[in-house]
Amino acid sequence: MIASHIAGGKVMKRLVIASFVISMLVTLGCKPKEIVIGAILPESGEAALYGQAVKEGIMVAEAYVKSSQDYPYRFRVIYRDTKSQPDAAAELMNDVIKEGALAVIGGVTSSEAFKMAEIAAKRTRVLLSPTASHAKLSGINPYFFRIYPSDQQEVIRMAKHTAEIVGATKIAILYQNNEYGDGVAENYALELKKLGILNAQKIVLPTDAESFSDPISEALALNPDAVFIAAYSDITIRVLQDLKAVRYKGTVLTTSAINTPGAFARAGESAENIYYCKPPFETGQDGGEKSHIVDVFTKKYEEQFGKMPDVFAAYGFDSFLVLATAISQSGTYPEDVYKGLKGLQGFTGVTGPVVFNTYGDVNKFPRIYWYTQGQEVDYMEYRKNERDRILKEIERLRSGQN
Repeated sequence: MIASHIAGGKVMKRLVIASFVISMLVTLGCKPKEIVIGAILPESGEAALYGQAVKEGIMVAEAYVKSSQDYPYRFRVIYRDTKSQPDAAAELMNDVIKEGALAVIGGVTSSEAFKMAEIAAKRTRVLLSPTASHAKLSGINPYFFRIYPSDQQEVIRMAKHTAEIVGATKIAILYQNNEYGDGVAENYALELKKLGILNAQKIVLPTDAESFSDPISEALALNPDAVFIAAYSDITIRVLQDLKAVRYKGTVLTTSAINTPGAFARAGESAENIYYCKPPFETGQDGGEKSHIVDVFTKKYEEQFGKMPDVFAAYGFDSFLVLATAISQSGTYPEDVYKGLKGLQGFTGVTGPVVFNTYGDVNKFPRIYWYTQGQEVDYMEYRKNERDRILKEIERLRSGQN
């Protein structure tokens, strides 16, 4: 039940009222009001892996809300495939609004989010992005919200890791020529400069190329200590494989975009020892405790799709749950949805707490992971465990124990 993860007196009072309304509707034989939500996602094309995962998460959230007694409305989702085309995403957003969508989930990629945000402002409809991360989307207009952390948080953390942990002073930045890759590469270089690393060269990856041998040759000619890849998952995997083929021995770092289903299996040995970011999402697979809502999500997802959810499915799930909660608490007019999101308090989903700041962003901070011996390792947890192990060994030696 959502009451188990949404705290606060006002929220609880609204949910009690919502439950009472549902009970009265059932008693009187009335059907709950239907609320239409648009889901404009790249289910095909270059961003299909992200769009498909987000859609699966939304579908699980739909079923969860439908089975719950905590929502006074009946929600229906209109799905549309952008085919990974930003202009098509904008047109489809207009279409679903004409079909009665009260709000829209979309802008899976930053390129689509920029185009869709323009429609959101013109039509005064909330656009909630599950995964767009470009730093320049922050505060783009009052009707754009996102539950995925801004790239700015990620590049700050990765640049610090590059400087302080990796110790690199000469870096080649290979980036995909789109809104996402351009933005990440630019901000990463700027953050490195703030840390005193001035020797960082950006090299573009032609997305339609059969081979990346030319940009990789250009990068390795710099004799870099580290290579940073700013690209979607499929491109990143191809670059990793090409770097492995030429036996590059330096450190390789990349972004959270690599976290698509089966990415590391496809990359194989070429992913060994890379560093990358992951936004907040806990499944409990690492032996940690799962919150009630995470437990519900993972079980329902496995039942429906026969596999464990990934981080993008988690953000799809939360995007729908956030909208359903805001609408249930605030009302069924477009302006009510806006006010509901701005005033959302006490909501914790499978990706953690969701509270929107004045820019429509959430304060979530990605963590650095290390892929080693075929396993994903939280690097800070690894360092902590190693430190504890060394301290215990020192204590054992001091005490004279065998």
